[in-house]
Amino acid sequence: MRLDLASKNDSSVNSIYFTSKIIMPASEVIIIGADAIVHSLIKEKIELLGSFSFTPKLVEMLYRDIPAQYAFIIIEKEHISVISDPYGIIKIYYYIGDDNVVLTDSLKELEAENLSLDSNALKYYFVTGYTPSKHTFFEQVHKVEPFTINIFDKKGLIETHTYGQFGTKAISGNEFLDRFQQALSKVLDFTKKHYESPEMALSGGIDSSFLLMLMSNKKMIKDSKLSAFRMKGL
Repeated sequence: MRLDLASKNDSSVNSIYFTSKIIMPASEVIIIGADAIVHSLIKEKIELLGSFSFTPKLVEMLYRDIPAQYAFIIIEKEHISVISDPYGIIKIYYYIGDDNVVLTDSLKELEAENLSLDSNALKYYFVTGYTPSKHTFFEQVHKVEPFTINIFDKKGLIETHTYGQFGTKAISGNEFLDRFQQALSKVLDFTKKHYESPEMALSGGIDSSFLLMLMSNKKMIKDSKLSAFRMKGL
């Protein structure tokens, strides 16, 4: 997907993620990521809200009620907003050139642009295996960071707001574990309600083993598809 902000033309509609659109009176909302079930639930909730704006409070509520990996692009008359998912799983990039700003979900869409390598980001990548924060391999291209609402005009990024925060209040280890279990249980309840046959990939680590235990407690194993994989080089 490639969206040129100067003209607001979607010059490439072939996203690497599952996408759908909601046409509203004053805007067009593009949902990126997740699947058709999640998109349908989002559309139902948005239709119930009627007239509204994507405030930090509303965005946080959406991700809590519909726990999945998806992002939004909201196209309005004067601005375009990009809302990233909490963990940055859905990659959205923005390119700022001499006479245009481009939003895309694939760096391949920028192959024709005049890009220069970011040597510091490349050094970091060879040490850690990823580029930090908003940086990419290219100086002119940036990632939209997780947990943010980003407002663009045709000249570039003008505002960024955070819709959620971690670690604002100190809690005990037991309280953390309780919250962790409650959060996973909520996601499993959502999965059990909306999916006939969930899938689970076991790595042999503590995370997937703990999740499998919770699935067993909720009697989800019988209807689930289980697989296993082994991680190498660790």
